[in-house]
Amino acid sequence: MVITGGSRGLGLALANEFVSLGDQVVIAARDEAACAAAVRQLQQNHPQSQVHQTTCDVTQPDQMQHLAAFAKEKLGQIDIWVNNAGSSQIPKAPLADTASEQIQQIVGTNMLGTLLGSQAAIQTMRTQASGNESSAEYYSCTRGMASGCARAKCHVLQVNLGSISFHPPFPARR
Repeated sequence: MVITGGSRGLGLALANEFVSLGDQVVIAARDEAACAAAVRQLQQNHPQSQVHQTTCDVTQPDQMQHLAAFAKEKLGQIDIWVNNAGSSQIPKAPLADTASEQIQQIVGTNMLGTLLGSQAAIQTMRTQASGNESSAEYYSCTRGMASGCARAKCHVLQVNLGSISFHPPFPARR
C-alpha cells in the first residue's frame, strides 16, 4: 500500500490502520523529518510492521514515478495506492485576497498531485501480474473524474479527500 501525505493526519491514520492489519506500507510526504517520525510512531505502535518512507512532492511527475518505483521495489507490487496529499489555505482568506502563488500551490497539490499519483499508480499496476485478463484496465479514479472513469470501466473507491487505486480491481457491480 502506498499513501501520499502519509506523515500526518488522515494519511498517518490510514497507515496505522493498514499496518495494524498486517499490510506493508510506503508513506510519502515532502518533509523527510515528518516521514521519519511517522515511521517511528508506526513501528512503535506495531513492532512487527513493515513501513517504508520516501520524500515526494506530488506536483512533480518525476518524483511520483520515483515513488511508484520505490514502492514496487520495497513491496514487490503495489496493490493499493492512496492519493491523500493535500493542501489548504491557512489562514483562510477571500479569493481576492489570496496570493496567486498560494492558489497555484493548493491547486497543484490537490489536483495535479492526485492526477500524477493516479497516473503513476496506473502505469505501475498495469505492469503487474493480476491473474486475470482485466489487468490492463484502469484501476484508479480521481475525484471529479468519476464519469470518465465509469466510461473507461474503472473500478473505483472514492473518498472526499482524494482517490484510492486498487490492484487487482474489484469485481464490477451491476
